[in-house]
Order: sequence, then structure tokens, then C-alpha cells
Amino acid sequence: LRQRLEAILEAEGVTIAAAALTLLVREAGGSVRDAISLLDQVIAFAGESATEDDVVGILGVTDRRNLHAIADATLASDARTALEIVDRVHGYGIDMGQLAIDWMRHVRDLTIVRTIDEPSALVDLPQAEIEALREQVRGVDAATLRRLFSLAHDAAQETARSPQPRLVFEMAISRMADLAPVVDL
Repeated sequence: LRQRLEAILEAEGVTIAAAALTLLVREAGGSVRDAISLLDQVIAFAGESATEDDVVGILGVTDRRNLHAIADATLASDARTALEIVDRVHGYGIDMGQLAIDWMRHVRDLTIVRTIDEPSALVDLPQAEIEALREQVRGVDAATLRRLFSLAHDAAQETARSPQPRLVFEMAISRMADLAPVVDL
């Protein structure tokens, strides 16, 4: 899918940052038609070149830096900082349902990076970001990450159904930040 989009970009004379292209591929969910449609949107709004920030703004997805910051705060059991980041993201106008889905994917990626030595086949991220994730989970046991994923999954489902998605997501983040460590019996 990435190669197909690169061929289209070359033919159109459009330049898109590598991280932005990765984001497009991820948001397309494996669908060529969706990927081309998203690419059309980006080209229509950004013109002949687009950065990752452009694509984040155009597609309305969560800036990955915010996901990293939420993860840092959550893994440090700092609910206050995590909630402040969620509030800031909400202030940007990001849909809370989308944030919950992006958060669930991020926790999944953290778990894969923690569990597998060479995760690049399973995690569709640039190598530099994989290394950043590896650093985030250094010292965090896989069982804790699996528990976080379970909570993130539930939060994504509840947020999608709730008339108050922000409140649901905030409480889920608070629960995740307060998660007691797993004791190996």
C-alpha cells in the first residue's frame, strides 16, 4: 500500500513526509481505495508538499507526540499530567472516540515492542519511533502492558457509545494511571 501511494505521489509530483505517509497507510486500514481517498484529501488541502502535522490536521487524528506523552504519564502513574494532555487534545478539537482508538493502537504498539525483539513487521512505524516506544516500555513488564491494552480497548468501545465520550475517556485514563503493578505469584 505504501509503495502504491509512493508511485501516485511521484506521478503527481507531490512530496509527503515519510511519517505522514506512514500515518496515511495506517489510517487506511489496508484499503487501497481508502488510502487513495485520504491521499486526495491531503493533496487537496496541503498542495504539493505535506508534513506529518499537515496530515494530522487534515485527517483529524491524534498527534503521536500526544500519545507518547499520555503513555509517559500513564506509565509513571501520573494521572494529573495524563488528564491535562487529554484536555489539551480535546481543546484542539480532536474527536475523543478517535483519540481512544489511537490510544488503544499506541498501547498495542507498546506491548508488541516490549514483547518482540524485532517488531517492525508487526508495528507500522518508522524505526526511530519504534526505538522511542522501546525506551518508553523499558522496565515495564508485559503483563502490565496487556492490562493497559485491555483497559484501552474497553475505553475505545465505551467512548464510541457514550454521549459523553470525553468523560469516559478521562476516567479510563485515570484508571490506567492508577493501575497497581502486577505481582508475579
